[in-house]
Amino acid sequence: MGLSQTFKFLFTAVIKASSANSSHVEGEEIFYERELKKGYMPFSHYHIKEGLLEETAATKATIEHDDSLLLSSDSLPIFQAEPQNAYVVKSRPALLQCKAGNALRAYFKCNGAKNVESTQSEFVHPQTGVRIVEAEINITRDMVEEFFGNEKFKCECHAWSGRGSIKSQPAVVDVAYNIKRYPHIT
Repeated sequence: MGLSQTFKFLFTAVIKASSANSSHVEGEEIFYERELKKGYMPFSHYHIKEGLLEETAATKATIEHDDSLLLSSDSLPIFQAEPQNAYVVKSRPALLQCKAGNALRAYFKCNGAKNVESTQSEFVHPQTGVRIVEAEINITRDMVEEFFGNEKFKCECHAWSGRGSIKSQPAVVDVAYNIKRYPHIT
């Protein structure tokens, strides 16, 4: 794959159709597929102004990397990586990870409970000076099997700064079964 990877980013917003030239509909789900360099989403190619999601001129002509949104120290944290769905295999736990810029702290909540042990590491990006916080959590088979909720076992990453906090999309963790050994499980 190399340094250049293609990712899809889903942005769901309630968009006010306040301008006549707006092509967006209220509640529209907007999909963006962008080529990424350096492993993170170039959020700065889009900005929200008075409830409208607008594409900047730089994006229309070319896709170029810009960290200007991360450089603003007075903004909310921004996820650069959110946790992904995972499986617990035999005795190997599932590892969930997230990374947020402009954050002071990042932690996981699983099924609404914050009492799960997650590890946090932090560093400052050498070129931009932006503080990056990474959080990791190991989800064991026992944790998944001991959960008796109506829904599947889910974890969310929360990133916090002095300006507020944000929450990631939930990541579902399931136990992987050997189909040959348990043919009745489908």
